[in-house]
Amino acid sequence: MDIKEKIGQLLISRPRAKNIENSVRDGIVGGLYVPPNFDVELVKELKHARKTPLLIAADLECGELSGCNGWPCAMAAAQSGKDGVYKWAKAQAAEARSVGVDAVFGPVFDIAFTREGIATGYRPLGETPEVVAELGYEAVRGYQANGLLTFCKHFPGFGRAEDDAHISLSSINVSKETFMREDMLPYLRSAYQDPALSGVMTGHISVPCVDDIPSPMSSKVVDLLRANGFGGLIMTDSLAMKSIQFYYTEEQLYVGALKAGHDIILVDYNTDDREGFEWIYKAYIDGALTEKEIDEKVGRILAAKKRLSEFVPEAPDFGADKKLFYSISQNSITAGTPVDKTKKTLFVIADERAEAVNGEVAFASRGAEELKKFIDRDFKNSQTMFIDICPSADKIADVLYYGLKNEQVVFIVHAPVKAYAGTSHFHKPVLSLIEGMQKRTAAVVVWGNAFAADDLPKGINTFVCYDFGDYAEALFEKLT
Repeated sequence: MDIKEKIGQLLISRPRAKNIENSVRDGIVGGLYVPPNFDVELVKELKHARKTPLLIAADLECGELSGCNGWPCAMAAAQSGKDGVYKWAKAQAAEARSVGVDAVFGPVFDIAFTREGIATGYRPLGETPEVVAELGYEAVRGYQANGLLTFCKHFPGFGRAEDDAHISLSSINVSKETFMREDMLPYLRSAYQDPALSGVMTGHISVPCVDDIPSPMSSKVVDLLRANGFGGLIMTDSLAMKSIQFYYTEEQLYVGALKAGHDIILVDYNTDDREGFEWIYKAYIDGALTEKEIDEKVGRILAAKKRLSEFVPEAPDFGADKKLFYSISQNSITAGTPVDKTKKTLFVIADERAEAVNGEVAFASRGAEELKKFIDRDFKNSQTMFIDICPSADKIADVLYYGLKNEQVVFIVHAPVKAYAGTSHFHKPVLSLIEGMQKRTAAVVVWGNAFAADDLPKGINTFVCYDFGDYAEALFEKLT
């Protein structure tokens, strides 16, 4: 490879980036991060257009990847223990490889130290270092059993923070002794055991006990992985996150992250890939980044791509996977007391995807269709209202009015785990509504972030699930 081909290997682009297809074909980037609904045929075409293999990566945290089953989230899988997590990851990997995905940005090794953490939500495997280390290793083992490159994240960990890293910089404010004993434990366990972890994604996090400089710019933070025996790939989280951009220019981030020890940059999709490439090339020309440093990174990247080409994953069994994922979804639901189906019931579904249609609030998402289907099947004498997760005063008045017209009310309230949302907990207006109607409320279903259940009035009949699809069917089995 010439130096420009090598530099291209250091960048993974994203679908929202400008001129992305040209970037891939011209070798400006060495990999592509794809969303759940990606174009499988286009990815195959882009892969064939390349002289050097194109690395295709995806998040497999929850939801549906093109051509694959819908997958339970990590927190749900954790309820099925070590064996369940291993099977969950192995099945995901076989399905993902079958549609051209080579790498997973996961599992999440963030430890849910605080339930307020917007960055974690329903993605962690547990609330203690020991549980996350144990189950995280099983997830790594499962993914890699089918040859999926595994980039656990977000080193050194979002679990102690209440901030959304897309908005503000998170910080780990503990002693170095505590940090090494607790926060580092999941990474150390996976780095040392067989199969050794193939990759780590760093988060935009400040660790004052290690360095005044935040990750991904801190070589001291990145060196903690190398110093403790990790020999795999290290990559940044997306440089599009605004939290880190308030501290550094984009050019400083692209070059500084590589100087700090990262092998791969997950680009800022708001920046043209060629511009990011040129920043790195300029650093090489100026001597700020040497060819020896670049060669070391590219060597690790090409070794990982070679392993991919030599590994033949097992063919997925989509039918068996569907049964496994349903079982995991069913096991994960925390069930309260069943609701009387014979009573006249008002269902109030609060979700961010509610929208106004002809003056009425409608619910256009597939999740609503799933829920409504089971409501109509199981509760013959019922009425359904859709509201936003932060309802207006007029909508709250409407719900109160119809609540009084029914014998009981069931709330299904979405606590979305979403970038830039500011919180993954319930908003005050919807909580006020639930509190006000508590005497007539038969149940509240926490849909999304399970930790949002802590927001509800004490003593209220609560069910906890994570999403629609299989969760909806399993939920109504327990609700009735």
